[in-house]
Amino acid sequence: MPQGRTEYIEKSSPVIMRQVWKDLLFLHWRFDPECIAATLPPGLKVETFDGSAWVGIVPFRMEKIRVFGIPLPPGLRAFPEINLRTYVRDEEGRSGVWFYSLDAADRLAVWGARTFFHLNYRFAHMEVTRVGEEIVYASRRDREPVEKTDRFRWKAPEVGLMEAREGSLEHFLLERYRLFSAKKQGNQLYTGTVSHEPYRYKEAEVSEWSAHLFSLNQFAPMTRPPDSCLASPGFPVAIHPLRRVR
Repeated sequence: MPQGRTEYIEKSSPVIMRQVWKDLLFLHWRFDPECIAATLPPGLKVETFDGSAWVGIVPFRMEKIRVFGIPLPPGLRAFPEINLRTYVRDEEGRSGVWFYSLDAADRLAVWGARTFFHLNYRFAHMEVTRVGEEIVYASRRDREPVEKTDRFRWKAPEVGLMEAREGSLEHFLLERYRLFSAKKQGNQLYTGTVSHEPYRYKEAEVSEWSAHLFSLNQFAPMTRPPDSCLASPGFPVAIHPLRRVR
């Protein structure tokens, strides 16, 4: 099944939330597919590109968050997030994202995502600033020592942006419009979709990065640099509801 943004959206699926994703960095590493397969819940299998599984760290900011039918306090309408993710297919052959963890700088948002979307959200202390052309991003999970702060610094792309060619690695990593989640016991699998314009991206100029999220998610410490570094300025996103698939 193609990964295009419209093919994955159930035509009857309402929009339950809108938000804007800003200043995204995508750092990805190749992995042995068998290693990643052992980390997935029942009902999902590894999706590969060029014979490898891929695991990514994605820091970004959410802004202008609106949940239809629920008034949000001002502080819940914008916050940074960072996730550790891989790419999978379900038993129907649908491509999507499996999140090992998602850290966010708002406790209420963390509670809501864990409760209603069954995603492994964690609260973290975060700060995002701009220094000239660069974005500086810092994240420290709650109760982690200060020396375990994840730090990223990259140039924000403004010119030379492009859309990923279908069949390319960039298309495989970026053009994802379905997510999967599972309840803690792992025997109930859910899926949901998002819709947005295609990613416009550029290879990222990264001067600082951290892979501490791998250790926080029971992976061996990651010491080698990423195999792919991409950045995107972002776009508005529509969120559609979850449904149980297993």
